Amino acid sequence: MTEKWDFYKDYAQQWRWRRKEANGKTVGASPKGYETRQECLEHARRHGFSD
Repeated sequence: MTEKWDFYKDYAQQWRWRRKEANGKTVGASPKGYETRQECLEHARRHGFSD
C-alpha cells in the first residue's frame, strides 16, 4: 500500500499534515497547526512519515 502525505498551510497560515491511503481516504492528520514547516515535519515523523 502506498501512502501519500500532504503538508500545507491552513486558513490561519499554520503548517499541518494529512496522511492518506492509496484510495484517497484520510487516515491521519495533525491535531493542530505548527508555526514552521520543520515543526510540522517532526510531528509527522512521530506518526510514521519518513523523508
